[in-house]
Parts: sequence; structure tokens; C-alpha cells
Amino acid sequence: NPRQEMWEPSLESPVIPMIVLLALCVINARGYSKVLFSPGCTIGDDLSSHFAEASTFASRLRQGSLDFWFSETQLGYPLFMTYTPLPLLLLGPVLAFAPDIDGELFAFKCFLFLLWLATPFAWYWGGRAFGLSPLQAAMTAVLWSHTADKESFGVGVNALLGKGLLSHSLACLFLPLWLGHCFAR
Repeated sequence: NPRQEMWEPSLESPVIPMIVLLALCVINARGYSKVLFSPGCTIGDDLSSHFAEASTFASRLRQGSLDFWFSETQLGYPLFMTYTPLPLLLLGPVLAFAPDIDGELFAFKCFLFLLWLATPFAWYWGGRAFGLSPLQAAMTAVLWSHTADKESFGVGVNALLGKGLLSHSLACLFLPLWLGHCFAR
């Protein structure tokens, strides 16, 4: 009977969750593409600051220096005082390979773009490690992409896009992976 051979969706099937995740990536790519293709520096006050600090650190790396003092603002401050060190330590060496400031800006925008595309998959994999079915884990990624907080200062998408909180973006990537790893069933 040909009807018995047809594929039937189930909570354990990875097909529907992958379709959901790919659709979410397309939606995110469309929504976040303005960051990649916008002229000049990135949107969001904090993203501009993250870029300035990472670019400064990259130029020092090119000179063979590990100076973590950011003297370009007021009297200066240690680079880790304002933001967590992870974004700077990840981006500085990457930007150091760029030939000029335009190349650094393009690499920075690509990093953001890939980070935002990878985050739904991180929520999926974290949910799977936590013991959720493939469909439940995919729905967790969809729910994350619709989170918002009143003050726009948490792990909600409105905080990431509105204020440009790169540390929060990395937290949104690593939090579900960490939770899934620590509380794996």
C-alpha cells in the first residue's frame, strides 16, 4: 500500500526541526542583513564601542604588543573594564588579519552576522542535550528569537539589536550549550 510508505512526522524526526531552524536562519539573515550591508560602522552604541576596542587591540597585536589600555577615550581605561574580555579576545586576533579599517569593519560585521545565525542552532543543540525532543528543541530556538525584555538590557533580541550588546549576544550563543552540557540527561 503506497500510503503506508509515506513519511509521517513525529516528535523524534529531525526533518521538521531542521526545516524550522533553516527557516529561522533565513528570517534572521533577512532581518540582520542590515548590519552587514549598512555603510560605515555598525548599528547600536555598544557595537560601535566593541568595534573600536577590538580594532585598537588588533592594531596593537599587529605591532606585537599586548597592551590592554584603551587611551582613545578621556584619560583611558583598561579594555576589560567596560566589557567582558571574551568578545575582545575573540575579535582582536581575527581583525588583526584585516588589511585596513574597512577590512576590519567587514570582518566585524561578518562575525555578528554569523553569531546571530548560529544562535538558534545553539539553542537547538542545548535543548537536545537537555533532553528535549528535536521538535521541542527547535521550538526553543523559535521562542528565543522572539524574547524581549522591558528595559532592552537582557538576553532578549531587542537588547541585542537595539543596544548592540555583543557580550549578551555571545551569552545567548553559549548559555544554552552550557546548560545543555551541565544538565544533560
